[in-house]
Amino acid sequence: MEKSIELNRLAIGYRTKTGTRVVVSDIDADLQSGQLTALLGVNGVGKSTLMRTMAGFMKPLAGTIRLLDRPLEDYSESEVAKRIGVVLTDNCRIVGMTAGELVALGRSPYTGFWGRLQKRDRQLVTEAIERVGIGPLINRELTTLSDGERQKVVIAKALAQETPIIFLDEPTAFLDYPSKMDLLRLLYSLAHDTGRTIFLSTHDLDAILPMADHVWLLDRERPFCQGSPASLHPAFHTYFGYTDTNNQMV
Repeated sequence: MEKSIELNRLAIGYRTKTGTRVVVSDIDADLQSGQLTALLGVNGVGKSTLMRTMAGFMKPLAGTIRLLDRPLEDYSESEVAKRIGVVLTDNCRIVGMTAGELVALGRSPYTGFWGRLQKRDRQLVTEAIERVGIGPLINRELTTLSDGERQKVVIAKALAQETPIIFLDEPTAFLDYPSKMDLLRLLYSLAHDTGRTIFLSTHDLDAILPMADHVWLLDRERPFCQGSPASLHPAFHTYFGYTDTNNQMV
Protein backbone atom coordinates (compact mmCIF):
# COMPACT_ATOMS: atom_id res chain seq x y z
CA MET A 1 0.00 0.00 0.00
CA GLU A 2 1.07 3.55 -0.69
CA LYS A 3 0.24 6.86 0.93
CA SER A 4 -2.28 8.77 -1.12
CA ILE A 5 -2.70 11.76 1.21
CA GLU A 6 -0.45 12.91 4.06
CA LEU A 7 -1.25 15.59 6.64
CA ASN A 8 1.45 17.25 8.72
CA ARG A 9 0.66 19.59 11.64
CA LEU A 10 -2.57 20.53 9.90
CA ALA A 11 -4.87 23.13 11.45
CA ILE A 12 -8.37 23.64 10.03
CA GLY A 13 -10.97 26.35 10.55
CA TYR A 14 -12.18 29.66 9.17
CA ARG A 15 -10.75 33.08 8.48
CA THR A 16 -13.21 35.93 9.06
CA LYS A 17 -13.06 39.71 9.12
CA THR A 18 -12.72 39.63 12.89
CA GLY A 19 -10.04 36.95 13.08
CA THR A 20 -9.37 33.25 12.73
CA ARG A 21 -11.46 30.46 14.20
CA VAL A 22 -9.47 27.25 14.67
CA VAL A 23 -11.64 24.12 14.68
CA VAL A 24 -8.94 21.45 15.13
CA SER A 25 -5.14 21.70 15.02
CA ASP A 26 -2.01 19.54 15.03
CA ILE A 27 -3.38 16.76 12.83
CA ASP A 28 -0.73 14.30 11.66
CA ALA A 29 -2.19 11.47 9.59
CA ASP A 30 -2.17 9.72 6.24
CA LEU A 31 -4.53 7.80 3.99
CA GLN A 32 -3.46 4.58 2.29
CA SER A 33 -4.47 3.20 -1.08
CA GLY A 34 -6.63 0.08 -0.93
CA GLN A 35 -8.10 0.99 2.46
CA LEU A 36 -11.42 2.21 3.79
CA THR A 37 -10.67 4.88 6.38
CA ALA A 38 -13.41 6.30 8.60
CA LEU A 39 -13.34 9.80 10.10
CA LEU A 40 -15.31 9.61 13.34
CA GLY A 41 -16.59 12.36 15.60
CA VAL A 42 -19.77 13.74 17.08
CA ASN A 43 -21.86 16.18 15.05
CA GLY A 44 -20.28 19.63 14.77
CA VAL A 45 -16.75 18.55 15.64
CA GLY A 46 -15.29 19.56 12.26
CA LYS A 47 -15.45 16.41 10.13
CA SER A 48 -16.85 18.21 7.09
CA THR A 49 -14.37 21.07 7.53
CA LEU A 50 -11.45 18.63 7.58
CA MET A 51 -12.72 16.78 4.53
CA ARG A 52 -13.34 19.98 2.56
CA THR A 53 -9.85 21.22 3.46
CA MET A 54 -8.27 17.96 2.34
CA ALA A 55 -10.21 18.17 -0.95
CA GLY A 56 -8.92 21.69 -1.60
CA PHE A 57 -12.28 23.44 -1.12
CA MET A 58 -10.94 25.32 1.91
CA LYS A 59 -7.47 26.58 2.77
CA PRO A 60 -5.69 25.12 5.81
CA LEU A 61 -4.90 27.55 8.62
CA ALA A 62 -1.52 25.90 9.17
CA GLY A 63 0.43 22.79 8.25
CA THR A 64 0.65 20.91 4.98
CA ILE A 65 -1.36 18.50 2.85
CA ARG A 66 0.40 16.26 0.35
CA LEU A 67 -1.65 14.60 -2.39
CA LEU A 68 0.07 11.67 -4.11
CA ASP A 69 3.42 12.93 -2.82
CA ARG A 70 2.95 16.51 -4.06
CA PRO A 71 1.78 19.55 -2.07
CA LEU A 72 -1.96 19.99 -2.57
CA GLU A 73 -1.42 23.68 -3.27
CA ASP A 74 0.62 22.79 -6.37
CA TYR A 75 -2.43 21.28 -8.08
CA SER A 76 -4.97 23.21 -10.11
CA GLU A 77 -8.67 22.64 -9.41
CA SER A 78 -9.02 20.50 -12.52
CA GLU A 79 -6.00 18.41 -11.51
CA VAL A 80 -7.46 17.78 -8.06
CA ALA A 81 -10.79 16.79 -9.66
CA LYS A 82 -8.95 14.06 -11.57
CA ARG A 83 -7.50 12.67 -8.34
CA ILE A 84 -10.18 13.13 -5.68
CA GLY A 85 -13.86 12.34 -6.18
CA VAL A 86 -16.09 13.98 -3.56
CA VAL A 87 -19.54 12.84 -2.44
CA LEU A 88 -20.97 15.52 -0.15
CA THR A 89 -23.79 15.29 2.39
CA ASP A 90 -26.30 16.92 0.03
CA ASN A 91 -28.63 14.21 -1.25
CA CYS A 92 -28.84 15.17 -4.93
CA ARG A 93 -32.34 15.87 -6.24
CA ILE A 94 -31.86 17.74 -9.54
CA VAL A 95 -35.30 18.04 -11.13
CA GLY A 96 -35.48 16.55 -14.62
CA MET A 97 -32.11 14.79 -14.47
CA THR A 98 -31.91 11.01 -14.72
CA ALA A 99 -29.59 8.81 -12.70
CA GLY A 100 -27.61 7.95 -15.83
CA GLU A 101 -27.13 11.62 -16.70
CA LEU A 102 -25.78 12.35 -13.22
CA VAL A 103 -23.31 9.46 -13.41
CA ALA A 104 -22.12 10.80 -16.79
CA LEU A 105 -21.33 14.14 -15.16
CA GLY A 106 -18.49 12.34 -13.41
CA ARG A 107 -16.62 12.69 -16.70
CA SER A 108 -16.86 16.51 -16.68
CA PRO A 109 -13.26 17.04 -15.39
CA TYR A 110 -12.17 15.52 -18.70
CA THR A 111 -14.88 16.75 -21.08
CA GLY A 112 -16.04 20.01 -19.50
CA PHE A 113 -19.54 20.41 -18.03
CA TRP A 114 -21.20 20.45 -21.48
CA GLY A 115 -18.58 18.27 -23.18
CA ARG A 116 -19.57 15.31 -25.31
CA LEU A 117 -18.75 11.83 -24.07
CA GLN A 118 -16.26 9.91 -26.17
CA LYS A 119 -16.05 6.12 -26.38
CA ARG A 120 -13.80 5.81 -23.31
CA ASP A 121 -16.03 8.17 -21.31
CA ARG A 122 -19.12 6.08 -22.10
CA GLN A 123 -17.23 2.92 -21.21
CA LEU A 124 -16.21 4.28 -17.79
CA VAL A 125 -19.77 5.45 -17.09
CA THR A 126 -21.10 1.98 -17.98
CA GLU A 127 -18.49 0.29 -15.78
CA ALA A 128 -19.35 2.55 -12.84
CA ILE A 129 -23.06 1.82 -13.22
CA GLU A 130 -22.40 -1.92 -13.34
CA ARG A 131 -19.98 -1.82 -10.40
CA VAL A 132 -22.50 -0.08 -8.13
CA GLY A 133 -25.39 -2.15 -9.47
CA ILE A 134 -27.72 0.67 -10.51
CA GLY A 135 -28.46 -0.47 -14.06
CA PRO A 136 -32.25 -0.57 -13.48
CA LEU A 137 -32.18 3.03 -12.23
CA ILE A 138 -30.35 4.86 -15.01
CA ASN A 139 -33.45 6.10 -16.86
CA ARG A 140 -35.28 7.17 -13.73
CA GLU A 141 -35.34 10.79 -12.59
CA LEU A 142 -33.37 11.49 -9.43
CA THR A 143 -36.45 12.83 -7.66
CA THR A 144 -38.11 9.41 -7.96
CA LEU A 145 -35.29 7.52 -6.23
CA SER A 146 -35.06 6.56 -2.59
CA ASP A 147 -32.29 8.04 -0.43
CA GLY A 148 -30.28 4.82 -0.65
CA GLU A 149 -30.66 4.66 -4.42
CA ARG A 150 -29.53 8.28 -4.81
CA GLN A 151 -26.46 7.62 -2.66
CA LYS A 152 -25.47 4.75 -4.94
CA VAL A 153 -25.95 6.98 -7.99
CA VAL A 154 -23.63 9.69 -6.66
CA ILE A 155 -21.05 7.04 -5.75
CA ALA A 156 -21.25 5.75 -9.32
CA LYS A 157 -20.67 9.34 -10.48
CA ALA A 158 -17.51 9.46 -8.32
CA LEU A 159 -16.36 6.14 -9.81
CA ALA A 160 -16.92 7.42 -13.34
CA GLN A 161 -14.67 10.34 -12.43
CA GLU A 162 -11.88 7.72 -12.40
CA THR A 163 -10.07 9.12 -9.37
CA PRO A 164 -7.77 7.05 -7.15
CA ILE A 165 -9.27 8.72 -4.05
CA ILE A 166 -12.93 9.11 -3.06
CA PHE A 167 -14.17 11.25 -0.15
CA LEU A 168 -17.68 10.75 1.22
CA ASP A 169 -19.17 13.14 3.76
CA GLU A 170 -21.74 11.31 5.94
CA PRO A 171 -22.80 8.93 3.13
CA THR A 172 -25.10 6.91 5.42
CA ALA A 173 -26.85 9.92 6.98
CA PHE A 174 -30.18 9.41 5.15
CA LEU A 175 -30.27 5.61 5.29
CA ASP A 176 -31.90 2.94 7.42
CA TYR A 177 -29.60 0.34 8.98
CA PRO A 178 -29.82 -2.37 6.25
CA SER A 179 -29.17 0.27 3.57
CA LYS A 180 -26.22 1.62 5.57
CA MET A 181 -24.59 -1.79 5.74
CA ASP A 182 -25.25 -2.44 2.05
CA LEU A 183 -23.56 0.85 1.14
CA LEU A 184 -20.60 0.31 3.45
CA ARG A 185 -20.01 -3.18 2.04
CA LEU A 186 -19.92 -1.60 -1.41
CA LEU A 187 -17.36 1.00 -0.30
CA TYR A 188 -15.23 -1.66 1.40
CA SER A 189 -15.18 -3.73 -1.78
CA LEU A 190 -14.27 -0.67 -3.87
CA ALA A 191 -11.23 -0.05 -1.69
CA HIS A 192 -10.06 -3.65 -1.57
CA ASP A 193 -10.93 -4.74 -5.10
CA THR A 194 -9.83 -1.62 -7.01
CA GLY A 195 -7.04 -0.27 -4.79
CA ARG A 196 -8.78 3.07 -4.31
CA THR A 197 -8.48 5.19 -1.20
CA ILE A 198 -11.96 5.45 0.34
CA PHE A 199 -12.30 8.11 3.07
CA LEU A 200 -15.66 8.72 4.69
CA SER A 201 -16.91 10.75 7.63
CA THR A 202 -19.58 9.46 9.98
CA HIS A 203 -20.72 9.47 13.59
CA ASP A 204 -22.36 6.05 13.18
CA LEU A 205 -19.93 3.79 15.04
CA ASP A 206 -22.08 0.65 15.03
CA ALA A 207 -22.26 0.57 11.24
CA ILE A 208 -18.69 1.55 10.34
CA LEU A 209 -16.47 -0.27 12.85
CA PRO A 210 -16.95 -3.76 11.32
CA MET A 211 -16.02 -2.35 7.89
CA ALA A 212 -13.21 0.18 8.45
CA ASP A 213 -9.56 -0.74 7.93
CA HIS A 214 -8.43 2.44 9.66
CA VAL A 215 -10.07 5.08 11.86
CA TRP A 216 -9.41 8.75 12.55
CA LEU A 217 -10.89 10.18 15.76
CA LEU A 218 -11.66 13.90 15.76
CA ASP A 219 -12.56 15.87 18.88
CA ARG A 220 -12.11 19.52 19.83
CA GLU A 221 -11.23 18.75 23.45
CA ARG A 222 -8.85 15.81 22.89
CA PRO A 223 -5.82 15.16 20.67
CA PHE A 224 -6.34 13.77 17.19
CA CYS A 225 -6.04 9.98 17.23
CA GLN A 226 -5.77 7.31 14.51
CA GLY A 227 -5.31 3.56 14.19
CA SER A 228 -7.10 0.30 13.48
CA PRO A 229 -10.57 -0.17 15.05
CA ALA A 230 -9.13 -2.79 17.40
CA SER A 231 -6.24 -0.61 18.56
CA LEU A 232 -8.55 2.34 19.20
CA HIS A 233 -11.21 0.40 21.07
CA PRO A 234 -10.33 1.95 24.49
CA ALA A 235 -10.57 5.43 22.96
CA PHE A 236 -14.12 4.98 21.70
CA HIS A 237 -15.52 5.18 25.21
CA THR A 238 -13.36 8.21 26.05
CA TYR A 239 -14.30 10.11 22.91
CA PHE A 240 -17.90 9.00 22.42
CA GLY A 241 -19.07 7.12 25.50
CA TYR A 242 -19.22 3.99 23.35
CA THR A 243 -19.25 0.42 24.64
CA ASP A 244 -19.75 -2.81 22.73
CA THR A 245 -21.18 -4.68 25.75
CA ASN A 246 -24.67 -4.40 24.30
CA ASN A 247 -23.77 -2.46 21.14
CA GLN A 248 -25.17 0.82 22.45
CA MET A 249 -24.05 4.32 23.31
CA VAL A 250 -23.96 4.88 27.08
